[in-house]
Amino acid sequence: MATIYSFGPFRLDDESEILFLGDEPTTIGRRAVALLRLLIEQPGSPVSKDALMQAAWPGLAVEESNLPVQIGALRKTLSQEPGGEGWIETLPRRGYRFVGPAPTKAAQSRRVVQPAPAFRDHAKPSQIRDVCPRRAIPERRQVTILSSDLISGRLELEEMREAVRAYQGRVTEVIQAFHGTVAETVGNTVVAYFGHPVAHEDDPEHAVHAGLALSAAVEALEMPASGSLRCRIGIATGAAIVDERSHGIVGDVAGFALRLQASVEDGVAIDETTQRLVGSLFEYRSIGTIDVGGGRASAWRILGASSAKTRFESLRGATLTPFVGRGRELDTLAHWRSEAATRLCVVDIAGEPGIGKSRLLHEYRSKLIADGVLVLSGNCWPDSQQASFRPFIEVVRRVFRVERDESATGTARKLDMGLASVGLATRENVALLMNLLGLAPLPGSLDGLDGVLIGLRTRSLLLDLLRERCKLSPVVVLLEDLHWIDQASQELLGRLINAADAPPLLIVNTYREGYQPSWLGHVDTTVHRLEPLSQDDTARIATVRLGSAAEDAALVRLIVDKAEGNPLFAEEIANFLIELQSEQASGVHNAHRGTVTPLPASVQSLLMARVDRLTPADKEVLQAASVMGRRFGADTLARATEIRDIGERLSAVEALDLIHPDGATGNFVFKHALICDALYSGLLSAQRAALHLKIAREIERRNADRLIEIAETLAHHFSRTDQTEKSAEYLALSGRKSFGVYSLDEAEHFLKRAIALARAEDKTRLDVRVATAMMDLVKVLYLQSRSLETIALVEPELGRLDTLGDIEPVVVLLDLYAMALGTQCRFQEGRRVGERAFEIAQRLGDQRVQTHVRASIMMLSLMTDPEPVADFNRMAEQAYEKAKLHGDAYIIGRTLMIIVWNNVNFGLLLEGRQWADRLMAFGREREDPRALGTALWLLGWLAIIAQDYEAALAYGEECLRIALTPLDRQFGETVVGNSQLLLGRVSEGVETVLRHRRQAELNGWRLSAMTGEVALALSMLMRGELAKGVRSLESVIERAENEYGYRSYANWGRIYLAEFYIAVLTGTGKPSLRVLLKNLLFLMRTKPTAAAKANALLREAMADAWFSERGVTRARIEFDLGQICRATGRTDLARGHFEAARAIAIAQNAPNWLTKIDAATVHLENGR
Repeated sequence: MATIYSFGPFRLDDESEILFLGDEPTTIGRRAVALLRLLIEQPGSPVSKDALMQAAWPGLAVEESNLPVQIGALRKTLSQEPGGEGWIETLPRRGYRFVGPAPTKAAQSRRVVQPAPAFRDHAKPSQIRDVCPRRAIPERRQVTILSSDLISGRLELEEMREAVRAYQGRVTEVIQAFHGTVAETVGNTVVAYFGHPVAHEDDPEHAVHAGLALSAAVEALEMPASGSLRCRIGIATGAAIVDERSHGIVGDVAGFALRLQASVEDGVAIDETTQRLVGSLFEYRSIGTIDVGGGRASAWRILGASSAKTRFESLRGATLTPFVGRGRELDTLAHWRSEAATRLCVVDIAGEPGIGKSRLLHEYRSKLIADGVLVLSGNCWPDSQQASFRPFIEVVRRVFRVERDESATGTARKLDMGLASVGLATRENVALLMNLLGLAPLPGSLDGLDGVLIGLRTRSLLLDLLRERCKLSPVVVLLEDLHWIDQASQELLGRLINAADAPPLLIVNTYREGYQPSWLGHVDTTVHRLEPLSQDDTARIATVRLGSAAEDAALVRLIVDKAEGNPLFAEEIANFLIELQSEQASGVHNAHRGTVTPLPASVQSLLMARVDRLTPADKEVLQAASVMGRRFGADTLARATEIRDIGERLSAVEALDLIHPDGATGNFVFKHALICDALYSGLLSAQRAALHLKIAREIERRNADRLIEIAETLAHHFSRTDQTEKSAEYLALSGRKSFGVYSLDEAEHFLKRAIALARAEDKTRLDVRVATAMMDLVKVLYLQSRSLETIALVEPELGRLDTLGDIEPVVVLLDLYAMALGTQCRFQEGRRVGERAFEIAQRLGDQRVQTHVRASIMMLSLMTDPEPVADFNRMAEQAYEKAKLHGDAYIIGRTLMIIVWNNVNFGLLLEGRQWADRLMAFGREREDPRALGTALWLLGWLAIIAQDYEAALAYGEECLRIALTPLDRQFGETVVGNSQLLLGRVSEGVETVLRHRRQAELNGWRLSAMTGEVALALSMLMRGELAKGVRSLESVIERAENEYGYRSYANWGRIYLAEFYIAVLTGTGKPSLRVLLKNLLFLMRTKPTAAAKANALLREAMADAWFSERGVTRARIEFDLGQICRATGRTDLARGHFEAARAIAIAQNAPNWLTKIDAATVHLENGR
């Protein structure tokens, strides 16, 4: 039974791996189908990149940059339905999700096909019965047909019966494994199709692999000692007519496959077309010619898979052809350059691979340099997408002329001189750039700065450098291949483009279709999509490249037809024809192919054929170089591969225009990334692993004193070998390096890979190396407030952590686990874990670690175990002094936040504001947006308890504007929502609070989500839903106290509920007639007991140790008790409560409370 998924006009057939649009199959490949299937199985839900990669490339280690390519192909196919391109939504840092029409799922039976008569030489082989899904109309297609015949010797009939049954089972398994379709199985004979019903660009290769695998599988079948099994296989490729109405494939190719099968005693025979298309992916020998009925045709026997299997996508030509067809694009760039004289402008150039993006930038760069413009160029590479700031590091190296082997002292000197030229030379700035380049800064130059601040200041410095340089002369930034950009660079580029004070500057970016930068649609940005060249322009390229051969108009026409406007393809087809013509002129023929190779049928086949023309030695060099990446050093390559004549070999390959030297670095560069990719894909797994290992060891040897600088490179190479420990070591080091510049996505990627690799064989392994990587990963999760993931990572390891002894990773893991428990309202449990961490920290004797853990314990104690005010004040001063002693920006900010929040709970406005002002001043001094954001939301809460709601709203909105961390943004939004509600802007407030709660629940922040519960209950009362609001407040009180153990929050609920009863009792804030009528019965039942209920609630809240006798919360309770006494005629008691409230309001400098208390006192006296 096949599973059919239907959505909109599309149907996905799970068994055949085909996506249909209506009744017509689309052309997307099986990997894209695998991605789509996983997405539509979870409609509307995020699917991680890791899950998608595993679905499309199960068991394979491939670069993540392949995923957007497949997603882009899917979007292009889905776009055939209006709006379909938006059905797959990108979720930054998380993956993708399907948001198209809801898919339906159904099972469908395959039709059973009766066997046809066996094929023999006397049968009519030109027509073979088709059992594939039908097409609506006849069509001409290129197909590859495999015909196999079982040969047995000395077997009895019953043995033969068992042999045929086993053979037929193997045939079905093998054919399907190589994406073929079994068309006929009759006795000993099997016929299979490759390329029908769905074509793949490598169908002939699949067919040959299937033939070899089938031959080996049959020989491996266990037979009685008296007999053995073999099979003979014929494979032919050619044009045929697929006619569904006549239920067959008509064409000579079917008969050719049968005759090839009969031409060999066993093994696999192929025809000339198949041999031409598979090139040297296989080894073979000529078997002469065979009779094909009306003529003779060449045939070859496959000997096995070649050790030099290679597959290509694209290849550049030998020299640059005339720059044609892009005049409009150059005019567009010239226009935007003039516009950029007064403001920042961005031009994005998008297009498919080979369409001419890099060539356009090459020409434009030449014009800019000739005009005296400073050009800053950076490139993104597929093998370094996880390396933070890669294109900007290139820019820094080029601007400051820092060589890769430059000493640290020389680098620092050049950086200092360069910074001085733009007025930015400071000790810290030099250190920041040294750190960016992966070099150790001067001792003490970054003291007091943690990884977050270093990352933020590095970003700011890069932008400041650009601003100052733009003041000296015109600057243009050219960034290539942004579809491979790392997250940190993308964020920095977006920040520059969106900055209000951006300098006058032109930025030109190139990227492939499918990449969507965050600045799309921003003012002064434009996207220019490169279209295919016209036929005339393509013909000009072909004519120049062919030279004298261009006199043959048929050749030019052939190139134009094949290239379809892609200049890269046009150049490469011409290159191939030139080489072929040269061989024919010199009488050279490929002996191993048996004939002169004609033009390949596709650009991919062309690339394979061209690279296979290299000598074995040259090809070995290029394949080894491809393992190093697009850019490689000759010396490193020579030492790693032990190739003696490396200079000669590289010169020979350079003459073929496959690589070229980089004058700036002395390295070599593949002329096109696709050449490098194609060479790399041609290596066998064992060959790749061996080369990666040799290269990794050589790079490690050469850079023993600067390993952190090249950690990503070493991680890349070692992770493609069997050196698990080395791989994990450098992946973890790369993660720590990224964390050091606040590139959290890259850090998480590296650290998760390091842990997974270290635990590949033992999922429970927990030694110092694994614990250290986990510690770094938990730090990353903590900075993003991803508490549920922290708990999931650490909780299973709690028992095993004890076996590691007293080491820092154990302390940090327990500390941040305790904080994560706090976000889930597991306060007591979290405090116990924190105290356990503190005991270990004390035994370690590390004051810095102790300070971190002490702050966590203080934070957790805020919720459950208040200290007396005097004791807390002494402890706060001590904690703050210790935090300052270590100079750690994070711990200072965190300590100050805890102290301020404690004073918010105490209701001590004066003390809270004083500490908040310290936090604000600290944030300004350190230029730390975390401290500033935290101070603002804390000031907002202080304003709320002071009943200054306008000020609270202003603080909350400013926090949202500048906050860096997700948690600060969440608390800022809480302040905004509560302020809006208390100002009477109920709809706005409810929307804000609900938005906050949804985000908090999505991130697993249970505590943060809970903080909006009282506000939502109040909104019900304000909207006239009185009974519902009261029930909601009672529920919040019960859960906060009994489920979460958060007594102070429960008591705030009691205060608000008591104030509702007071309003009922006194008739203040009289509701509208509609609300009154709606709640009449509820009010009649409530009013008689309102005074008693309010009094009980307030008395219970007053007993809370959190509410200091000197705090405005206590003043609020006293004021509310006075209101009850006044309403019940107890004037003297009311006066006493008002006087107590007034004294606190004066002491705490709370003018809004003082005004409210004085008004109530006047009303009391007048009423008397």
